[in-house]
Amino acid sequence: MSKREKIILAIMALVIVGGVIYYISSKREVVVQERESELKELNTFVGVTITGMNKNNLSAPEMRTIASAEVEWARDPYRAPIIREEEKQKLLNVSFIYTGYLKAGKKKIAVINGLEYLIGEEIEPGGFIAREIYPDRVVIEMKGQKQKIIVPLIEY
Repeated sequence: MSKREKIILAIMALVIVGGVIYYISSKREVVVQERESELKELNTFVGVTITGMNKNNLSAPEMRTIASAEVEWARDPYRAPIIREEEKQKLLNVSFIYTGYLKAGKKKIAVINGLEYLIGEEIEPGGFIAREIYPDRVVIEMKGQKQKIIVPLIEY
């Protein structure tokens, strides 16, 4: 490699390093400016909201909503309902007898305790749902719970 080629490569390397430094520093300034503008918008919104609430020109439904938001909730709407122990025992004492299977096209029908059910239907006496139906078994789930019961087919 000649002296001339080495000088050209050194200049190219310096230009690349300079470009990388310029790119990184300009990008950081843009991010900082964006965050500052977002912060100003948020502060403006909060100020307008507080000013509006301080004027006490809220309607009756708005006052009720605010009052109900401050009260502690009776139950968390994002959690599964809690089943009392006596209800759980009553549900667990239910027995299922899976005696028949029928497939008509895409529909699967299970005969449980003498009644016909499709996937997703609630099973009598209530509290259970047919989740999966197979020729040799049916999967039943407690309503509102993830507990599953697998009932095998009984052939007479």
